[in-house]
Amino acid sequence: MKTDDHIEALLNEAKSRPSPLPSEDLISRVLADAAAIMPEPKPVAAVEKPSFLARLLAPIGGVGGALTLTACAGFGVFAGAGYADELLVLPGLDGVLAGLTDYTDATTPFESLSLLMTEG
Repeated sequence: MKTDDHIEALLNEAKSRPSPLPSEDLISRVLADAAAIMPEPKPVAAVEKPSFLARLLAPIGGVGGALTLTACAGFGVFAGAGYADELLVLPGLDGVLAGLTDYTDATTPFESLSLLMTEG
């Protein structure tokens, strides 16, 4: 237990003495050395403000996102309006597809809907 008493005595002595402050001369020399080593500040280039169109299109991914949305919307109108059936017909392919499927649906769209709506 002698070591513990010695440590306690050292700690109590350190608590009772105030810590010494550095002299003004030392502080001025340290600051002068730091100022001599510090590099010169470089000028910062001004950041150009984005255009109104760029700020408007930024949430959807910029110009690329806008073009992709336009292409998808155009294709959706093209396919949804029924033009795809007439314009994308390949000559000779209709007979092959009709022979492969050989399935005829006799229900109308309303009958199909009523079949979906029935319970059980």
